[in-house]
Amino acid sequence: MSALQLERELERDRVDLARVESRLRDVALRISSTNTVRLPFDAIRGSITRSLSGGKRIRPLLLLHTYRRLEEQRDGSRDTDSSSPETASGVIDIAAAFELLHAAFVAHDDVIDGDLKRRGDLNAVGEAVSLAVDHGVPPKAAARLGVTAGILSGDLLLGAAYSLVARAAVPTEVRSSLLDLVDRTLLDSAEGEYADVWFSIAPSHADPERVVVTSELKTARYSFQAPLLAAATLATSEPAVRDALDEIGAALGTVYQLRDDVLGVFGNPETTGKSALGDLREGKHTLLVELARSTDAWRGASDRFGKPDLDEVDAERLRGALRDSGALAQVESEIQRRVDSAARRIDEAPLPQELQTYLAHLLIRCAERTS
Repeated sequence: MSALQLERELERDRVDLARVESRLRDVALRISSTNTVRLPFDAIRGSITRSLSGGKRIRPLLLLHTYRRLEEQRDGSRDTDSSSPETASGVIDIAAAFELLHAAFVAHDDVIDGDLKRRGDLNAVGEAVSLAVDHGVPPKAAARLGVTAGILSGDLLLGAAYSLVARAAVPTEVRSSLLDLVDRTLLDSAEGEYADVWFSIAPSHADPERVVVTSELKTARYSFQAPLLAAATLATSEPAVRDALDEIGAALGTVYQLRDDVLGVFGNPETTGKSALGDLREGKHTLLVELARSTDAWRGASDRFGKPDLDEVDAERLRGALRDSGALAQVESEIQRRVDSAARRIDEAPLPQELQTYLAHLLIRCAERTS
């Protein structure tokens, strides 16, 4: 890609993302316009507005990049501006829908994990608890209100995601396929989230393969596989292209989640934006923990694992056990193994060269990211 083509691509990204942001603002505004019983709903309104502001926008960008390249492959041209305005608008809607789906899962995840903050700011749960306490509500009742706010926030965002897909200006058969894809993604993500909690509560039922499959279900499906498959559906790509993107998306998402598990324990909070104590306090059963679980090093330090009052001293003991057991080194090796395998799949896939390059760079970013 020449410098001029690269600049055009970056400008296209800026324009398309601005349109995605506009869709997200519309959703936040629509939810914020609810004012029949204003004060109790303020926590939900505020948290949804914040959750839809900023962020890396990984999912919309992945969908938009992939769609443009697949359109070029289908049309045999580098100029996709000839596509109809209705189709272009529909693609933006679908890209925004996946960001809403992400925000919905995050809202529900905060309830499941009992978190009051997200990246340093109060989430829907924390906002509702704070508002209730400020108005004299007892702590126990305030906590119940917080859980209610978190669940309802996720529900509203999930409904907004479905609404965008259902109303998108795309052909009827494409819309039907996209709704099926969102349904399947929601089911898989729910199964993965439930399994994640189950293995943390009952680790004897876990094994390395199940833990990795859980990571694929709860992260890879909605963050990577679904956006890639949505792009292929919008571009009416051949089955071989869809199959390749499905496999590549699974690999990208699994690498992303394995790196996330490492950062959740060994990452720098100032860089990651989240505490390095959270996963240890929660007793999150990641591949790191599963590989360490049967070792003497872990057994000698794990008495504080999963304790809500775990402090930095306890955490450092657990980190040392994860290193000494060899679990950290094994996970790093597994990440590299999956990167190598995915890189080969990308290289062999029947995809445009520029899409192959983009996905290969994304793979490395997933593996080497620090935030």
